[in-house]
Amino acid sequence: MPSCASPVPRTSNCSTSSTVTSSRQRRGSDATCTSHANFTREDESKRTPFLQSLSAAAHEITDEELEILLESEWRSRLTAAWLIGFDRREHFRDVLGDLLLASRLCFSGQGYCLALARFGTNEDAQHLAAYLDRYLRRPDCQYDQHWAISALLHIDSRSGSEHAARFLAPGGLWHQWNGAQYSPSPPGRFIDELCSFAAESGHQKPQLGATGRGLSP
Repeated sequence: MPSCASPVPRTSNCSTSSTVTSSRQRRGSDATCTSHANFTREDESKRTPFLQSLSAAAHEITDEELEILLESEWRSRLTAAWLIGFDRREHFRDVLGDLLLASRLCFSGQGYCLALARFGTNEDAQHLAAYLDRYLRRPDCQYDQHWAISALLHIDSRSGSEHAARFLAPGGLWHQWNGAQYSPSPPGRFIDELCSFAAESGHQKPQLGATGRGLSP
């Protein structure tokens, strides 16, 4: 596990693995640029074509290419996670859950949390809860705790479950971890918005290449 106290520099480099085709690299690189979901602040005229492109890439990329990306550096892993989430390829659930819990690379956990939220089952909630159980006990680790709790709240809101309740109870692990941060902030619901964008983009029929694959929304 990396040192939690060592911040990793942020970068605007949106490259993906050279093992995927150049056209998919261009579309996949859009996904890495969503690492902090900055596209949500764009106006609709810019956001809509971006989401349509992302959805098309998610339909088109193969499982084999996704596996390659998930074995690469953090930008490629983040790309893969967003594409998996948008296309709801639930057979990657346990792989993403294991990668999230290991948290060996910066930022990629954001994509894992989004994908698990998109799947939205009790199994996905268990992966998120396992992550929070481990990393909310580490106030020196400022990883993807905000993304994980937001994803868990999203699953709770959709399924009527209460997986997040024990973390958010007064004096619970969330408050212990959050109170120890330099700038404490309440748990957000931004995953709700991201999942809504993903669902809406899925209703737009993507333009697939010859090797593309479709998925019913």
